[in-house]
Amino acid sequence: MKVLHTADWHLGHKLFNQTREEEHAAVLQQIIDLIIAEEVELLLIAGDIFDQHLPPNYAQAQYYNFLKALQQTSCHTVVVVAGNHDSFNFLDSSKLLLDSFNIKVLANLPETLEEQLIEVRNPQGELQAYVAAVPFLRERELRQGQMLPYEERIKALRLAIRQHYADLAALLADKTALNIPLITTGHLYVDQGQRDGRSDYIHIGQADLFPAQDFPALFDYVALGHLHRPQKLGEQGRICYSGSILPMDFNEINYAQSVQLLEFEGRKLVQNKMKPLKLLRRLIFYKGDEQKIRAKLEKLPAQGEKVSDLLKLELEVPQFLPALEQEFRKILKGKAAELISMQQKSELNSREKAAKGPEKDLAELSPEGLFDLYLQEKGTDPKASQALQKSFGELLSWMQEQDRD
Repeated sequence: MKVLHTADWHLGHKLFNQTREEEHAAVLQQIIDLIIAEEVELLLIAGDIFDQHLPPNYAQAQYYNFLKALQQTSCHTVVVVAGNHDSFNFLDSSKLLLDSFNIKVLANLPETLEEQLIEVRNPQGELQAYVAAVPFLRERELRQGQMLPYEERIKALRLAIRQHYADLAALLADKTALNIPLITTGHLYVDQGQRDGRSDYIHIGQADLFPAQDFPALFDYVALGHLHRPQKLGEQGRICYSGSILPMDFNEINYAQSVQLLEFEGRKLVQNKMKPLKLLRRLIFYKGDEQKIRAKLEKLPAQGEKVSDLLKLELEVPQFLPALEQEFRKILKGKAAELISMQQKSELNSREKAAKGPEKDLAELSPEGLFDLYLQEKGTDPKASQALQKSFGELLSWMQEQDRD
């Protein structure tokens, strides 16, 4: 049996107000082509299908058109779970309709655990696999609204996530004799996962740092979403992040964009291969002085028929030069690159800036990162800063819960 695992599509995403619609269309078509070429039977989408709670119309159309295209392929079953970026109510709104096409959507935790267990059957009705479909786990669902002190709250959340997977594994314990794959999903931050120092955790206090070894051994594969770098965790590599299908910002330009292709013989995972995706356009980041940047821009290829790459510049200049951006745009005319962000760092105040640390691009910071930067700018005492960050995290977590309802 062949399975394709993907996650973190972020349909509707914009980068410095630049729509990614064409880029998404190109990679979604590649996924369809791969499913056809490899005769994939089961597709797992592990959260963050959309970038916003209310996706733009074109992003909704891309989602539904993709699922429609699958009906003409070998892929007879699709399992979709919500991520932290998704609107649970929006995904749920089409759940009943999609179910008639064997597309199983799990946005919220259902009333019973049994409802999370999805039987995967081929068109002949033969049982091929079980999927324990686990979406992004919200605190109040797991803890049932308990009011706890901060430290106990974090501990309780981690234990609740572990227990939830353990309970699902217990329900599947009598299925092991069937010799079919037992799979689960997750949209969370597993502690061995690499995210290059980024601080936009799903839960406050890094409470979702779930130990990889706490996934029950019963599961033959764990399909994860949330971290955008594709990676295999654990000794056997059965716990995987498929990675995002597009780089979401310039911090991710060195990430591979991919999906995970799996093949099972009985319960044995005989193939677990990362399948790269080709990008319609690249994200390019140049940093240096004016002369160095000019030379790089001059060497960029002509436009031709290629879609323009997206370019970000960070310049070190003696003083701010207001006409410089316009000059660079003239150089880029007819080139296969579009300038979407440019920063000038003046050397006049370099000592003062060095004392404050490296400058941040506000457009790329998470809410937590922005608040942390604000506290630094205000010179807040470290102890007071830590307490304020905890309070801000709790408030942000509460607001996100309200937005997703």
